Amino acid sequence: MNRTRRIAANLSYLFIGEGISVVLAFMTTIWLARRLTDEGFGRLAYVQSIIMYFAILIDLGLAVFGTREIARQPAEARRIGVNIFAIRMSIAATIVLLFFLLVFFLPLNLEMKLLLAFGSLALLTQALNPEFLFQGLERMGGIALWRILIHGLYLLPVLLFVHSRQQLVLTPVFRFAAEGLSVVVVFSLIRRQLPGSWRAGLDLSLWPRYVKESVVIAMAVLVMRLYYSFDTLMLGALDQPEVVGWYSAALKIAQLLLVAGSLIQASFAPFLVKESASPERMDAVVLRFGVLLTIIGGLASGVILLSNKFIVTTLYGTGYHRAEAPLMILCLATLVNYMATTFSGALIFGGRQKAFLTIVIAATVMNVALNVALIPRFSYMGAAWANLGFNIAFLGLGIKAYSQIGRSLRVLRHLAFICLAYGVLAFAVFQWPVHPLWRASAFALGFSALMGLVYRAHLTAFVANVRRRSG
Repeated sequence: MNRTRRIAANLSYLFIGEGISVVLAFMTTIWLARRLTDEGFGRLAYVQSIIMYFAILIDLGLAVFGTREIARQPAEARRIGVNIFAIRMSIAATIVLLFFLLVFFLPLNLEMKLLLAFGSLALLTQALNPEFLFQGLERMGGIALWRILIHGLYLLPVLLFVHSRQQLVLTPVFRFAAEGLSVVVVFSLIRRQLPGSWRAGLDLSLWPRYVKESVVIAMAVLVMRLYYSFDTLMLGALDQPEVVGWYSAALKIAQLLLVAGSLIQASFAPFLVKESASPERMDAVVLRFGVLLTIIGGLASGVILLSNKFIVTTLYGTGYHRAEAPLMILCLATLVNYMATTFSGALIFGGRQKAFLTIVIAATVMNVALNVALIPRFSYMGAAWANLGFNIAFLGLGIKAYSQIGRSLRVLRHLAFICLAYGVLAFAVFQWPVHPLWRASAFALGFSALMGLVYRAHLTAFVANVRRRSG
């Protein structure tokens, strides 16, 4: 199977699987937002943002490291996998134990203590997240199955048992149970695909090298998580839970738009690893990667941008109408994020972890500074502007870093053209005095047609191979 066909096949698996899991996850979000009220939903979002930091300590960048090493040495997948799982589980068990002890002594009410304690249990199942294994072996169907199982098994008890604000503390318990059952199912399949003794592959002497090589990635991920959650943490500390709920509602939609970008990156990752030794071949892959990312990002961002008021009130109810304004800014930030992923992905999988860490730290420092300056004055709107500022800085620094190993201007010309088309078309459609869904549909059709015309040769191969694989 040639490169284009293989990437297309991987994308088909991921998009089909992720499409299902995203629908399930968003149904869960909508149900919880409506049933828990904006105050309860805000508390849940605040707790999740705290747990997110501990998840980074568990992974230590080993997921990216594992993907890269397995892509280079597929025959060693079982040995690499078992040692990564063992390292992460050892860290997770220690953190969960300490977390329970810490929560017990914190001056919080019983509900918040239970939310934090139950939420930390998910760290145990996150330690066994097998996505890096599937990604390195280019078996994206496994990733799709893992995500569908988690979100499907989480949605079911939420629908059955969460009907009011009083069931708030049950939600993290249901999440942990869903992930635990998913681990059992997926690992039974992994053992069939990689037969042999997993225990024999356990080698504690490898752990220092694994951690040493992955810690730079972990630092970058930690800083990225600071970007993803610092605004929510700061809002929770300075404002009412309802405000956190409004902003989180908008942020959930924006984060939903980023799903396609993560799938595209997952599909291209093995090829970015393999072609990193040749600047010319690397440029070719990065160009294809960037064009596809920016087209998808522009399409997703534009549709939500032009129908944001209708989407917010329809999904969450009129009580969340204040989420409309930050969502518009977050949509723009999403498009910039897709563009930035072109260069950050090339740096990560091209073996330039230190360069990636440097730009992430610099951009996040700006994000924190903007949040500190804007949130006290503008509340959740300040958080949205800080989000956009981070992504702009991340893109600029990523372009500069990639220019040291490849021809960034060649890629940037195409991305700039796509953004120009996005802006002109979105502005024109926005003036149309019709229902928001009609505006969004007109933009989607117009933008897709224009991109299909300009990048016909580039996209035809992907579409043809995805159809062939799906059929």
